[in-house]
Formats: sequence, structure tokens, C-alpha cells
Amino acid sequence: MAPTPALAAPLRERRRLAVRGIVQGVGFRPFVHRLASDLALDDYTVTDDFGDPDKGVLGAGLVLPAGGFLLLVADNDPEEGGDHLPFKLARPGEEIAIYRPDGTALDAVRYGAQATDVSMARSPDGGDTWLPDSSSTPGTSNAGR
Repeated sequence: MAPTPALAAPLRERRRLAVRGIVQGVGFRPFVHRLASDLALDDYTVTDDFGDPDKGVLGAGLVLPAGGFLLLVADNDPEEGGDHLPFKLARPGEEIAIYRPDGTALDAVRYGAQATDVSMARSPDGGDTWLPDSSSTPGTSNAGR
């Protein structure tokens, strides 16, 4: 298994991207964005394999709104649109990461086995603590978790 990629620190700005969601037949991973401005995701890449960081390129025009949320669908069906990823997430556990256009990791997580209808949520949003969560909050805040 490939090691967790080192997350490069930006030179003059701090960005945090949280990953959460439920792994099921069609898994999903919404990304949390806490910046003062929208983040255009053109040429950002996503993967479920740290050894293959360019597995999927996010669709042109895909934007993570400032202080908002974006739902990306891990359904191995990228023909459905720029928010559909070219892989599915594995219930027994694996990894997921998003990379900047320059190839540095923006965020990465390795997760273990997933229970039915239970996701792992960062608490608070964008924080470092992961907690099990049986509520469904795709595309919205983990507030109260």
C-alpha cells in the first residue's frame, strides 16, 4: 500500500479541505471548503489510490463555493458529469485524496471498514477529529457532530 502523501503547505495562505461521506453501492465524498473566495477546481485531481494521483481530473468549471460544500459522486461513471468520479470507494476501506494542479496533495485520508448507513465525519467541519455519524448530510455541514 502506498504511503499517505505529504500535504504541502501553501506559502501565503491556509486552506483546509475536509472529506466525509458514506461508502455504499454508489459512494460519495462531499468536500468542505473554508476560504474567503470560491475555489475553481479546474485541473485538480482525485484518486482512491495514493500511487495514482492523476486517476481522475475534476470537471472543468467545477467550483467549490466559499464556505460551502460540494458533493462528488464516487460511482465510476465520469460520463455523467464533472462531479462524478472515475472510481468507486471500497466498503472494506481504502484511501482517497485530492491534489492541486501542481501535484501536491491538498487533502488525503485512509479509512477502514465502513458500516452500513454510518459515515465518518470530521468534527467540527474541517477539523482533525473523525467521528462515526449515522445522519446523512451530503452537500451540507456536519454541524452538531
